[in-house]
Amino acid sequence: YETHWWPHPPQYFPPGCMVDVSEKIKKVTSLPVIAVGRLHYPEAAERAVAEGKADFIAIGRGLLSEPDWVNKVASGKTDELIPCLGCHEGCKWQMIAGEPTSCAINPSCGHEIEWALTPLKEKRSLLVVGGGPAGIEAARVGAKRGFEVTLWEATDRLGGNLWPAGKPDIKHDIMDYIKYLEGLVKRLPIEVVLNKKATAEDVKGFGADYVIIATGAQMERSPFDNGASDKVLSVMEVLSGVEPRGDKVLVMGGGVIGCETALYLAREGKEVTISTRRDKSQLAEDLYDHNNHDVLIMMMEAIDIKVLSEAVPVRMEDDGVIVEQGGSEKKIPVDSLVFSGRMLPENSLSKALDDMSNVFSVGDCVNPERIMEAVWTAFKTVREIEP
Repeated sequence: YETHWWPHPPQYFPPGCMVDVSEKIKKVTSLPVIAVGRLHYPEAAERAVAEGKADFIAIGRGLLSEPDWVNKVASGKTDELIPCLGCHEGCKWQMIAGEPTSCAINPSCGHEIEWALTPLKEKRSLLVVGGGPAGIEAARVGAKRGFEVTLWEATDRLGGNLWPAGKPDIKHDIMDYIKYLEGLVKRLPIEVVLNKKATAEDVKGFGADYVIIATGAQMERSPFDNGASDKVLSVMEVLSGVEPRGDKVLVMGGGVIGCETALYLAREGKEVTISTRRDKSQLAEDLYDHNNHDVLIMMMEAIDIKVLSEAVPVRMEDDGVIVEQGGSEKKIPVDSLVFSGRMLPENSLSKALDDMSNVFSVGDCVNPERIMEAVWTAFKTVREIEP
């Protein structure tokens, strides 16, 4: 219990995170040794056996996200493997809640019978607006059921907010998920139109039998607008490749997005301070799984990220940020501020079409939450359409 994350290795741990242990055991016994711990990556599993560090490989969560793992690996279709995100949300926490053990990005797992996809009796068209995880899941389920599926994406690539989420190297599973989704769309009969920012008139004019709105969420605007905007970035900008000015950075916001961004910047060589309205003990409390949460906090402590508890930045100045803490103001000497605010639903299109009975909104444009909610709401909505 003191190291509860090891039986359930978090998303932040590398592939084969316990192979060094099986290697040591192999040296002192002639019995076959089975290695475990984030070995659903074919290359890592193969390497452990080839290098004599284990005799067998055990896979747990990776078989929940991808039940056909063995057959796909054996046939060389490793690019079709549904990756495990290491989130514990669809498996461990569903089990704790008394629900069937499942998977955040493979809702059919554990629900194979009651959530089966029923083929359409007559051909129908489905328009999906938005190419993030919710939109692509809606398109996938639609294609599997027999819909004629068209997907519109406003940008030049699929993935939505998965791209900034996967920017830190500790979130490589998210990048694997993006690659999987890109390949999935190519394998299925889905017509994808990029750089298509849909309007209500576009949707109505297209004339699809059913429409899924999956336009996602955007971060709220920074409260700072006092002439020092060149020193203020959002975490979304930073995680999209924009580097903050200088070496000293204050991250405003102690949720999981702010904490992961702070860790990312610290590993890039920045001297990072986090300010949070709450107590330090509540950092990243919106990170659902305690295994992932505790390891994230330990990594932040190990790299010496400073924390300002119950503190609110109130204005930027040339030589730092003025922070209100404990009823008084003090200056924190930093070169730039990175704002981590709330994610707000991008629901303008949903509102413009709310009078149409054949239009359904899913994912973050309804309520910004985790990847699991985005995928599951899309899955259930399209599965339940009965023409």
